[in-house]
Amino acid sequence: MAYAGVQMLMEKLKQLINRNHIPSINYPSIIYERPQFQHLYDELDNPMIQTLFIDQHQGLERVNDLKKRFIYAAEEAQYIVDLFVSGVHIRNMGHFPTSEDFKSSLNLDHVWSSFESVKVELMSMNIDNIKMDSSRRTPDLVNLRHLRILRPFFLPSIENPMNLQTISSVELSDGLDKFQKCFPYIKELKCETYEDEEYDFKSLTYLEKLDVSVKSTMHDVLKGYGKNQITFPATLKTLTLKGCRLPWSDMSIIQSLPNLQVLELQAMAFEGSCWNTDGQEFPQLKFLRLWGLDIKHWEAYGTSFPCLRQLEIIYCADLEEIPLEIGEIPTFELIQITGCRHTVGDSVRRIQEEQNDFGNYDLKIHISEELPASLIERLKNQ
Repeated sequence: MAYAGVQMLMEKLKQLINRNHIPSINYPSIIYERPQFQHLYDELDNPMIQTLFIDQHQGLERVNDLKKRFIYAAEEAQYIVDLFVSGVHIRNMGHFPTSEDFKSSLNLDHVWSSFESVKVELMSMNIDNIKMDSSRRTPDLVNLRHLRILRPFFLPSIENPMNLQTISSVELSDGLDKFQKCFPYIKELKCETYEDEEYDFKSLTYLEKLDVSVKSTMHDVLKGYGKNQITFPATLKTLTLKGCRLPWSDMSIIQSLPNLQVLELQAMAFEGSCWNTDGQEFPQLKFLRLWGLDIKHWEAYGTSFPCLRQLEIIYCADLEEIPLEIGEIPTFELIQITGCRHTVGDSVRRIQEEQNDFGNYDLKIHISEELPASLIERLKNQ
């Protein structure tokens, strides 16, 4: 498989992600694995990986070795995906695959490990190539486009604006003013910030993908909601928040983003027992994930998420149920529930039953690791 083969695999993945109304792949098992297909597509499309295939790197032994390892991992991914899709198709034709090679779920763990290994070595090689004396350092860094580090780091002092488009992961210890001056064209940013600081991401006018994690001390956690002031640019398409400890009333800031398609709220992103959308809508949101939040009541309407396709709620142990009204969303395809109360699962099953009664059989549900009622009662009494 040369790079053309990688591109062909990406085209196949786009079909699996979007489905394009192809009957042979329009099955619940394939819909359920769509996040993995998307992850695989993003890995293949990773700008840092693509630098392996540019002409100026041809003939370099270390680059060629990384390229071979990447292509081998991509070939393994293609084999696994093809085998999985074939197995799903055979089962849905009423046959049971005789070969143990046909898996009922997609396991790409070894592929992820291989990709990560290649990226780590490539980043190490890139860092080695830009280690030089201070008089030459900045000019050579100016045209660097993508910088990915496996653990958070502090950016060094930089005098001239750079053309970086991707940074992961960086600690914003000095706020955003200096950062914006150094990286005015940033499109993708994964960062760690600090409690009680103001972050005006709106100043990053090219930003499309943002992952923010707020660092808190135990004292910060005990004193209640954070005083974080966060704003976002209208260009944002993907947003992940963790540890921001915002009140749910601040959700209006996110609801106002006109291009937001993916929203993931992880532990302590928002705090409070009730999220009420108040009739406001997320105009373009297609994917919503709530992970490890302390929310108990969620009030929403079908009009709140007019374009939503997939909802994932993971380990929200206090949540009592899913609003039945969201079953009215015409674009809804999948609800996935993991590690929640059985009442959450019951409400999701009611949503699916109501949609079936209306003749809508497109909505699929997947519920796992339901918390038993006895455990909930025990936790209440503690």
